[in-house]
Parts: sequence; C-alpha cells; structure tokens
Amino acid sequence: MIGINHIYSQIEFSTLRLFSIGYSIRMLEGEIHFPGDIKLSIYEIIDFDNGAIETYSYEVYKDNKKIYWYDCQPHPNEPVLAITHPHHKHIPPGIKHHRIATEELHFEKSNLDFLIKEILETLLKI
Repeated sequence: MIGINHIYSQIEFSTLRLFSIGYSIRMLEGEIHFPGDIKLSIYEIIDFDNGAIETYSYEVYKDNKKIYWYDCQPHPNEPVLAITHPHHKHIPPGIKHHRIATEELHFEKSNLDFLIKEILETLLKI
C-alpha cells in the first residue's frame, strides 16, 4: 500500500501495513488520513491462496470521534441486512445498533477504493 497518496492526492498520509500471519494469510492494518481531521481505520484478514478477504472492519473518524463503520459480523435476525449479508454499515443515531445494508463491500476484491471515494464524496465533498 505504499504510495496510496499518489493515487489519491487528497490523502495526507497512510500508515497501512501488510503483515504475514500465516502461510498465505496476511493482515492489512493501519489508517488513511484525510484533510479536516478525517481518518479511515482499516483492518482486514486476507487469504492470498483464495484471493479473498476473510474478515474486515473499517471505521471512519472525524475529530477523533467515530462517525460510522463497516463490518461483516453476521446479524441473521435482522431482515433489512439479509440482502447484503453479512456486509453492513453502522450509522447514527444509535450507531452500535443502527445498521444498514451495503452492496458496495465484498470479500472477493479490495474495498479500499470504495471507502476512499465515499469519504472524498460525502465528507470532503470532492
């Protein structure tokens, strides 16, 4: 992930690192920092043999306050999430229990482009 700020000039800096935690398993972890004290925190476990993300958590902060996050923890008793099971977004109000379905996240490909573009378009209005 070196040089991500060369792809997106609005990124101030990134601390993303890819760590080996098994033969074909890697952990991607770190933050991407944007203007206006906006930060995207990223955690993924990736199986390179299968070419898939095994699990993830993406959190977005403004002024060190978590404003929304995505995760893939199943919630089988919530019918509104069934369409994109297990992918969903936590949003205010009641951010911990207020979840909406999200079609933009996947296990089969990187989610970073979507997450960065969402921040640029919705929070930075670029």
